[in-house]
Amino acid sequence: MKILTIYAGIILAATGIWYFANPGTTFLSVAFVLGVSMLISGIIHIGFYLIFRKRTELILWQLADGILTTVLSILILSNMLVTDGIAIAFFGMWAMYSGVLAITESIGFKRNEISSWFFGIIFGVLSLAAGIYSFVNPLATGFAMALIIGAIFVLQGANSIVAGFQYSKALRSL
Repeated sequence: MKILTIYAGIILAATGIWYFANPGTTFLSVAFVLGVSMLISGIIHIGFYLIFRKRTELILWQLADGILTTVLSILILSNMLVTDGIAIAFFGMWAMYSGVLAITESIGFKRNEISSWFFGIIFGVLSLAAGIYSFVNPLATGFAMALIIGAIFVLQGANSIVAGFQYSKALRSL
C-alpha cells in the first residue's frame, strides 16, 4: 500500500506536468483529468489509512487528506466548478489544507525520530505557499492558471511521494 501512495503522488505530479503542457485550455476541458487523478489519490490515501490505522496514530493525517481530496474530486467531476477563477481558489484551498497536513504529519515523524521528516516540512511549506499565492491571484487565466494549478498538482504529488517514503520507514520501525 505504501507503493500505491507513491503511485498516487506520481499520478498527481504527472497530471500537473500534463496541465503545464496544455496551458491554453480552459479549466472545463481539463477538469475530468484533474478530477480523476484526485479521486484515485484520495481513495488510495483512505485505503492506506484503513490498512495501517492500528500501527500508528500518524496515519490519521492520510485519512484527512484522502477524505478532502476525494470530496473535492467529486465536486470537480460533477462540474460544480463553473469558472476558471473559482478553480484557482478551489485548488489553492486544497493545497493550503494539504500543506498544513503535511507539515503536521512531518512534525509527528520528527517526534518519532523518523529520518527524512524535513522533506515533508519542505513540500508542506511549498504547498501552503502555492495555496496562498493562488488566493492572492484568483483571477489568473490561461497560461498563468495552467502554471498555478499545474504547480499545485506537482506539489501535491510530491507530498504523496514523500509521505509514501516516510511511512515506509515509519512502519518498519514500529
